[in-house]
Amino acid sequence: MVTCRNTAAATRAATLAVTALRDRGQPVRALVVVSDGGPEPKDAAARLAMLQDRVGGVVRMPFVAALRLVDDPGTVRLSARARAALATIRDLAR
Repeated sequence: MVTCRNTAAATRAATLAVTALRDRGQPVRALVVVSDGGPEPKDAAARLAMLQDRVGGVVRMPFVAALRLVDDPGTVRLSARARAALATIRDLAR
């Protein structure tokens, strides 16, 4: 599994990581893209589209502002979108 933010620089680094892992025979079951709360740049979206067929799945995790404010992330009530993203990540990780 590889994770990155939804920025141009982060998706470039994710592309390099996925390529390196695949070159070593290591499949990437999921690429988790964590939103920083802003819109996804066109360059980032293009890289993620390119990676779609090279990983088990691309999962976009929405920004959860409350996670920045607590010591225990288990106390945060997640949105339906965030819960769905976590369920997809779990499925891909199996």
